[in-house]
Amino acid sequence: MITYNYHTHTKRCGHAVGEDEDYVIAAIENNHKIIGFSDHVFIPNMTQEGIRGNYDELENYLYSLNHLKDKYKDKIEVLIGFECEYFEELEDYYRDLLMSGKVDYLILGQHYISYEDNKMEGYIASSKISTEKYVSLIEKGLKTGLFSILVHPDLFLTEKGLDEDGVKLAHRICKSAFENDVYLEVNQGGMRRGQRLIDKEYRYQYPVREFFEIAKRHKNKFVMGIDAHSPFDYFHPVNRIYAYNLVKNWNIDIEKNVKLKKVK
Repeated sequence: MITYNYHTHTKRCGHAVGEDEDYVIAAIENNHKIIGFSDHVFIPNMTQEGIRGNYDELENYLYSLNHLKDKYKDKIEVLIGFECEYFEELEDYYRDLLMSGKVDYLILGQHYISYEDNKMEGYIASSKISTEKYVSLIEKGLKTGLFSILVHPDLFLTEKGLDEDGVKLAHRICKSAFENDVYLEVNQGGMRRGQRLIDKEYRYQYPVREFFEIAKRHKNKFVMGIDAHSPFDYFHPVNRIYAYNLVKNWNIDIEKNVKLKKVK
């Protein structure tokens, strides 16, 4: 069993529930040795109600998690991070977060394709132009050396199968992750939503088997991510059973030890 999770949200984002301490206790009860908090990053002068917390919640986030880091230091290692979207305008801010020493790591979770006037625009999975821009931002983000893990790397396949264009995009993502020494995440969040019919195939929105077959050809490294939005997600059958059966059936070797990136 995997004894870490680097993908844990908090109620500050507006779509997660539970107290910070409840997540730590849940991780301990599941015999985890590391819990990494990576809520959607707070961005100065930006409000996204129900998506991410406001910037003025940053200090409370850091204070609470540092308190838990000390309180439970004999039972589990508590790490502080953020899930970020890459945009060139935010790169210095992300770098400063890491250089400050207040944050242990960053993960890249690209949900948007534009950032302008403190607003973000989501990508459209069915749009070729949109998915091209989405993958291009991932490539640029991975090259910065700021991100340790690319989470839900197959997110662009939530609404469609892996067609010829999708295969090319998947190769680009996996190639960039390998070249920049970034782990790819097998994300449990998509599994908790259950399977559905997508392009005549009954499957999870993600993870997508064909994507990970391509990733294995690129010799990528893999981690498991709960993508916890509730302490119960640590106890969910997906985390206890199904995700492990999936990676076994797909012959995906999950890293037992994860090396987090430091600022270059």
